[in-house]
Amino acid sequence: ESDSNMETLAYVACRSQTVDGFAGLLRKYCPKRCGKTMAFIVNRLLTDAQNPDSATSGQSRDKLTSLLTNRVQHQVFYRNDGFCFQPLVPRDQLVAALGEPEVAEIEKENRRLSKSVVHRYRASNKPNQHDHSNHVPNWNMKYPFTRYAD
Repeated sequence: ESDSNMETLAYVACRSQTVDGFAGLLRKYCPKRCGKTMAFIVNRLLTDAQNPDSATSGQSRDKLTSLLTNRVQHQVFYRNDGFCFQPLVPRDQLVAALGEPEVAEIEKENRRLSKSVVHRYRASNKPNQHDHSNHVPNWNMKYPFTRYAD
């Protein structure tokens, strides 16, 4: 993933006019909901969603919500049975973008559905001895979802 390709994809995905269009781009270019491109897109959405002067902050909040709930309207966003998306950002950034009630409701729903999350590796994202990192996780190391990480 070159930086220019990643930036172009993030720009196109974040500026897509509909959540459906956003979902289609992510399913194609970020099929596992991990990797540098996904992290870049999430950070861009968070920045935009926290800017009340941005004309697209409402759309960015909708796109973040769809990632966290794995739903686009009433359809499944990603078909990854039993996993919920655990962004590589602290929970307080999600709260700043979406509000505490929205994040708490999403967490409650993920627990109700008995969702799992994969292990989060060190923040430096340096691969471990088995070449796993946050961008290339070991999908066998899963845990029950409790809440978004701080």
